[in-house]
Amino acid sequence: MSSALIALEAQVRADLAKTAHPHAAWLEPKLGPDGKPALDVLVVGAGQSGLATAFGLMRSQVTNILVLDKAEEGREGPWLTYARMHTLRSPKNYTGPDLDIPSLTYQSWHEARFGEDDWRKLDLIPRALWAEYLLWFRRVVGVPVRNDCEVVEIAPAASGLLAATVQSAAGVEIIYARKIVLATGQEGMGDWTIPAPLRHQPS
Repeated sequence: MSSALIALEAQVRADLAKTAHPHAAWLEPKLGPDGKPALDVLVVGAGQSGLATAFGLMRSQVTNILVLDKAEEGREGPWLTYARMHTLRSPKNYTGPDLDIPSLTYQSWHEARFGEDDWRKLDLIPRALWAEYLLWFRRVVGVPVRNDCEVVEIAPAASGLLAATVQSAAGVEIIYARKIVLATGQEGMGDWTIPAPLRHQPS
């Protein structure tokens, strides 16, 4: 890792520490039907939306969370899988999952990796670099992610909780949470859809 990237990560940690408000968790722990602590929020999907959602929750001291993704680490979202464009379509200085923290912006990461002059010359962000940035972002802010896990069912559970049935190489498990966020992406034409396993649930 370059000295510039090391310095940037130190700046991120300092910025997060200085803006960590409130300083205490405000949700009372809740037990699931299995007697174990339930999550406050389960986020399904570790692409850019899932990471931004998780980071936003963490910024509000909702830290009893977990993000799941069925892809292997580094292949979440479309960037290295099915995306056909070579670059992002949006301008390079649009905000991302940084939530307005300057040291967490793509620009800060790019300049630490390649220099300020390279950023000035850059037109649109290459999608492979965006994928690399998202992995760095999730690591440096500490978003808890489990890869290679697929949510195959969501159902109501006792005490107002939700039960997510999760399939992985280790088998099937039930994860209980107060809330579940579906950050599973959208069709290429912008059509919002409900995943097939959930279409039978009441609205």
